[in-house]
Amino acid sequence: MNKTIEYYNNNASEYYDQTAAVDLHDKYERFLRYIPEGGRIRDVGCGSGRDAAAFCRMGYDAEGLDAAE
Repeated sequence: MNKTIEYYNNNASEYYDQTAAVDLHDKYERFLRYIPEGGRIRDVGCGSGRDAAAFCRMGYDAEGLDAAE
């Protein structure tokens, strides 16, 4: 696991550039079928926080956690 964290720490900018604008709304819709409206979501391994931010904009109580810096 330390190698994974090290990878993301060393490549955070590149990872962000490649993934921040990816449209995942179809996947969000499939996931959110199981979450009550306004429910709580904890995004573990959140990376840039893209998904947690999107869930917050949709009215969910979302928080992102990540081991990488």
